[in-house]
Amino acid sequence: MSMNITVKEDGSMHNEMIAVGAEIMKDDIEELRQDIIKNNKDVKVEPYKDGEMSGYKFVGDVSSIEEYAKNNSGEDKTTTQEYRAVKGWFYDAYSFNILNKGNKEMNNSEDKEMAKAMLSDIKFDYTLNLPYAADMHNADSATNGNKTLYWNLAETVTSSSDKSIRAEFKIWHKGHVFMTVAVIIVLLLIAFTYFNKSKNANDINEAKKYKNWDSIALLLAVILGGMSGYMMFSTPKFSDNTIIGKAPVTQAATVNNTTSATAQPAQQTPSNSAVAKAEQELHQKGVQGTVLASSVGHNGSGYLSLVKTNNGQYQIVTYDTKNGRVGITPYDRNILYFTDKKPQGTGNETVIFNITIQNDIHDNDKNAGAWEGSNHNLPVYAAYKFDGGGNLVPGMLTTGKGVKPSHYQEYLYETRNVDTINLFLTEMMALQKNIADNKVTLP
Repeated sequence: MSMNITVKEDGSMHNEMIAVGAEIMKDDIEELRQDIIKNNKDVKVEPYKDGEMSGYKFVGDVSSIEEYAKNNSGEDKTTTQEYRAVKGWFYDAYSFNILNKGNKEMNNSEDKEMAKAMLSDIKFDYTLNLPYAADMHNADSATNGNKTLYWNLAETVTSSSDKSIRAEFKIWHKGHVFMTVAVIIVLLLIAFTYFNKSKNANDINEAKKYKNWDSIALLLAVILGGMSGYMMFSTPKFSDNTIIGKAPVTQAATVNNTTSATAQPAQQTPSNSAVAKAEQELHQKGVQGTVLASSVGHNGSGYLSLVKTNNGQYQIVTYDTKNGRVGITPYDRNILYFTDKKPQGTGNETVIFNITIQNDIHDNDKNAGAWEGSNHNLPVYAAYKFDGGGNLVPGMLTTGKGVKPSHYQEYLYETRNVDTINLFLTEMMALQKNIADNKVTLP
């Protein structure tokens, strides 16, 4: 399978997908063709051959990324797709976050051995072609000045491992850029003209009038230039409020396994409702297990959850909704209740912990901590104190090299890493409260 997605400068998209296989795969490929035609009525389908393999080529065009997101957002048995957009005068910024789920049937040793033999014969590629260089991505390779991004997804077919596709990019409004630059140039020309007139004026009052117009035009040019620079070069803020397309489907209420239009949802306490919401959202982010407690709803930028994984392990999961990131910290009672350690006087206290950012990118903090595939394990040395209202106030954050560094003397340069870590610190007491409300028994 090969998927080739092209985003054009006007925001429209051209999509091509090739699915071919040996004779034994004929029925699976035919089922895929029927599913694609059912969900995409305008797609063009034609037979396709690659050596001895046969199948189909699918070609489709959509008028905008928003339309594409509306058709593809959500979750199915193979992927979880999420698209976000931040609209602006100079550009529209987009975020693609696609989780390709591994083949959970490949769990026993016999299946794994078979998968190793199959891997060299399987090709599953995803290519994203952009009109401008990506601002962020986790692609396996990037060419054409970071405009062509490539992911190899073969292991998701032959193993139970998940793999994500993440990219952030902009579609520039060139007309708006040129228009704004033109206005700034005109204002500067006006300022220059009145400046010369003020210098050459014979009358003092006339010179003063020209000087005032010169100052006004120059001030407007500076203000417009400063605002434009900020708008063009500031980092877009992706959050749950910027999700485009349809919302993830929620499970309908059922009675005796039969959907009922009049069935009433079970009554939930606020704490149980928070847990249910957190579990649903974290599952969509690839975090598997049972949410025992959560601070969801306490902070608009994200929340913490205590999760018991499917293999019985406990984790503290940070979901930074502001930046669309998930961080996992192994459970430790001392870390969970680090806030019991109060600073003396006006000083600070400190806590040391590790947080593994799932599906991270190699950014300015790439040399900190250690990498586990696409997951970034960051060791953190965090200072904190409390304000007069008893709220935790984060202080200096430092890190080091390796999972257990001998010293923590390196700074964190990426704002999103600081955001996620500060969220872990500031939400901890809200998580502790929900643990107590839900009467969770901890090891």
